[in-house]
Formats: sequence, structure tokens, C-alpha cells
Amino acid sequence: MIQTFLGITIGVLLLLGFMYIRYLDIKNTERRFIAKRDQLFAEQAKKVEKESRIAYVQSRNEERTRLVKEFSSFVNDSFVMMKEEVNRVASEYPEDPKLPAIAEKIDRTLDYFKNMGEFIESREVEIENLVELVEKQINELKSLNLFKVQLHHPGPGFFEDVSIHVQRELYRILQELFSNIIKHAEAETIIVSLAWKKGLVYLDVTDDGKGFDTNESRIMNGQGINNIRLRMDRLGGKVDVVSAPGNGTTIKLRVPFKGLANGDSGS
Repeated sequence: MIQTFLGITIGVLLLLGFMYIRYLDIKNTERRFIAKRDQLFAEQAKKVEKESRIAYVQSRNEERTRLVKEFSSFVNDSFVMMKEEVNRVASEYPEDPKLPAIAEKIDRTLDYFKNMGEFIESREVEIENLVELVEKQINELKSLNLFKVQLHHPGPGFFEDVSIHVQRELYRILQELFSNIIKHAEAETIIVSLAWKKGLVYLDVTDDGKGFDTNESRIMNGQGINNIRLRMDRLGGKVDVVSAPGNGTTIKLRVPFKGLANGDSGS
């Protein structure tokens, strides 16, 4: 009788133990499922956020293209009128040697803005090497005889591992920086430095112009700097602005070689 009771008791205990182990297994499975579900939700939310951010940048670029067309037309008309006025004054004062030089400088400036506008409007940029493109852009800037421009870089071969998308965006940012310097900086010298280290591209642009107060939100939140921030955000990069009134400005860009994942969607 006692043996039968012990046998039943042991059987019940074993059954309860098995049921408890099974319960723990079910709970662990449930926890893993919830953790996996939460991870998928987080990844999906991150993907949606990224897609929304890219869509926003693309919409801004489309609006910017429209504004560039309007701006290019305005600049073209303004410079043509300015040149006509200079030519009229030159005909009245032919002994003044400075007037033809001013007319030539107007032509060069107009060509620069025209080329820049055409470039920004284009959806794709034929890129073979970032350094060669930067050198080309600097030579165009030098042709205006507005600034002294220096370029420092380790050589074209050092950027072979940088994705075309990153090179394209950096080139466009450089054009925007040059445009801002022409319009606002009153600089005499521009220094462009390209380098790479530990999977990052470093692009620094320094001018010796009038500078500005980086605590002034009107400037720091202006369209030019915001456009650069948006492009860098899209690339997964970082931008730092170093400036002070009377001490020029340095824009420091840091970008991963490949940019963000799926970043080659164009702009």
C-alpha cells in the first residue's frame, strides 16, 4: 500500500515537474517571440524613418532644382544688364582701361553660375575620381580671379574605395560652399583639404573672409548650411562649422566611405 502511494506520489511529482519545465519552455519561447517581434518593429520603424528622411531630402532637392532655374534666369538677366551698362560706360570713357576688365569678369562670373546651375539641375553626375572633380571645380573658381585657392590631398588613388554616391554628394556640397563664399564671405583665400582615415572621408573648406557668429541662429539655420546638413545626414556623416567675426570660416565634413546603407539611390 505504501509502495503504491509512493509510486503515485513520485509519478505526480514527475508529471508536475514535466509540466513546470514545459511551462518554462513555453514562457521562454514567448519571450523570444516578443523580443523578435519588438526587434522587427524597431527595424521597420527605423526603415520607415529613413525612407521618410530620404523622401524629404528628395522633395527638397526637387524644390531646389525649381529655385535654381528661377535663380539662374534672374542672375543671367541681371548680369546681362550689368554688362550692357558697363559696355555703355566704356564707350563713353574709352580711356578707362578698367572697364573692359570688369566686363570680362562679369562674363566669367556669369559662366560660373550658369555651369553651377546646370550641374545642380542634373540628377546624375559622371564621376571618375573625387580629387579630379575637385581640381576641376577649383580651376573654374580660379578662372574668376576672385580668390587664391589651395588644394591639399594625398592623391587620387586614395579615394578608390569611396562610393560614387559619397563622391557625388561631396562634390555638390563643395559647389554649395564655393557659392556661399562668393556671395557672403568677402574672402581672398580658400583652402580645400581632402583626406581619409579609418573608413572616413575628411573634407575641410577654409576661407579667410569676414566670418560670422556661430551662435546666430539666423545664419546657422539658413538654407545654405541646412542643405549641407541634410546631405550629410543622408550620408550618415557629420558637419562642423568653425567661424567667428573677422576670423574666416572652416566647414569640416566627415563621411563614411560608403555613406548610409542603401544610400546609392541618387539625389
